Amino acid sequence: MKEIIFIGDSLIEWFDWDKRFFSHRVHNLGISGETVEMLLDRLNYVIEKHPRADLVFLMTGINNVAMENTGILTPYKSVVTRLREGYPEAELHLTSLLPTLLPWIADLTIPI
Repeated sequence: MKEIIFIGDSLIEWFDWDKRFFSHRVHNLGISGETVEMLLDRLNYVIEKHPRADLVFLMTGINNVAMENTGILTPYKSVVTRLREGYPEAELHLTSLLPTLLPWIADLTIPI
């Protein structure tokens, strides 16, 4: 049985991960409305409360984009670094932002 952590925003929180991965121990750590910076602020607590993971899935950043806060790369990299430090043996899966139509944001707004 693997320890699986799903961490991120409402797209993580509102999904029934334990029903999809029923033969594993699943921790749904999604928080609706959370930004990348908010996730970074709680990572030490997450790692302390859940010290072991075989797989970690990360989906975060869409709330930043929706608030026109597109400077997410630096805090996102910090989240990834902290997850690597906290779970050095785990497989870390970074998911992309899903395509979203936000008419008040111009295409290609997020700097790469």
